[in-house]
This record gives sequence, C-alpha cells and structure tokens, in this order.
Amino acid sequence: MKRFYFGLILVLLVAACGPALAPDDVENVFSEETVIVYGSSGGFAGLQQEWTIHTNGQIDFPDGSQKQADSEQVLTVFDAVQAANFQSLNTSYLPEDTCCDLFTYTVTVQTGSEAHTITTMDNAPDVPDGLTAVLQTLDELIQNAK
Repeated sequence: MKRFYFGLILVLLVAACGPALAPDDVENVFSEETVIVYGSSGGFAGLQQEWTIHTNGQIDFPDGSQKQADSEQVLTVFDAVQAANFQSLNTSYLPEDTCCDLFTYTVTVQTGSEAHTITTMDNAPDVPDGLTAVLQTLDELIQNAK
C-alpha cells in the first residue's frame, strides 16, 4: 500500500509541478524513506510539539495520534522543500536576542540515513524566503489534516 501512495504522489507531483523537479531530485526528495520532522517550542506557555510527515500523507501528531493529509498539500510541502534547496540552507537562523516567549522552529528532512536540520525563531533576521515558505506550508498541512 505504501508503494501505491508513493507512486500516486510522484504522479501528482509530475502533473502538478511540471519541470520544477528534475528526475534525480524527485528520487532524492520523494523516496519512501523520506520524512519531515517539524518541531515548534516556546511561547508564553513553553509549548513543545513535534510532528512527523510521511510521503504517503500520514502525519504523526505530538499526542500520539495519526491523521491523513490531503495528497495535494503533501506535495506542496515537499515542493516547497525542493524549491528552498533545503539541504543547502544554513543549519540555523536565529535572532541576536533569543529571550522572552519567542517560538523556536526546527525542520528536519530525512531521506534514508541523510538528514538536514534547520532551526529558526520568531524575529530571526535573514530567514530565506524558501524556508519561510516551508514553515508556512507545514503549518497549513498540519492545520488541515483530518
């Protein structure tokens, strides 16, 4: 069943994104082993949450529950990761003052044994637009999962 979903995602990706991804990129970003781990912590209440997004659209939530995301939104997230050239971004984008109720966000993209993690915070300067897009699409994906 995993192979079916993976194949479906690849077909939708090719149809929706056209030439945006080269064949080698599709294999690197969208293997069955690829997962995105998205964490958010901080704020006034000191929240700490982490979600795992699988290529088949399954999302593991912080409370242990699992929800299924819409395949188009999953593709949007993985396309944002690709468009951001995620693996080449710095590992952190932090403000000088990390004090006082700011949220910290971590995103790890893992394919097989290779992983790249980026940490950023609210009010961080020089956050690349691509990373901002990844964070926004992850938030939307999590909000809309059923």
